[in-house]
Amino acid sequence: MFYHPFLNSYIKHHHVKDYDASVKLSEGCIYLVDCFEIDSLVIKKPDKQNGKAAFEYLKTAIEFSKKGIIDAIVTAPLCKESLYLADIPYTGHTTILSDLTESKHVSMAFHTSQLNVVLTTIHHPLSAVSSLINELYTFLKQADARELGGLFRELDEATGDAKK
Repeated sequence: MFYHPFLNSYIKHHHVKDYDASVKLSEGCIYLVDCFEIDSLVIKKPDKQNGKAAFEYLKTAIEFSKKGIIDAIVTAPLCKESLYLADIPYTGHTTILSDLTESKHVSMAFHTSQLNVVLTTIHHPLSAVSSLINELYTFLKQADARELGGLFRELDEATGDAKK
């Protein structure tokens, strides 16, 4: 069995060198797929090989998801500068997932027991955020009468922005 000092004490898991569809998987177990050979791991600073590895891990997870091999993809932060050093043409998880799944509409979300957030903008410069929020708000207000049950009208009234 693959040894991982943190995981071993908390989660049942197995190391898999090559995925084999004929092998029965155990419920309640996480399978770690070895999809990229890394010579030496560089920590706490951007690195070309780490960028290649991060991309290959995510690409493999996406391929497994599209084939129905896995039920979900859970990611940790990745170093965008490492992607750049590895000549990976993406700015992060969201753009990789969007492109490799051929999805036109994507959102970045964060979930905790106390907070559920879907970001309005993804990878836009801070100077553009205000106009993007205004554009989205205008679009949602137009859709409000048809599909959102007056949510934005009520919000405008509560903030004193209602048109008189």
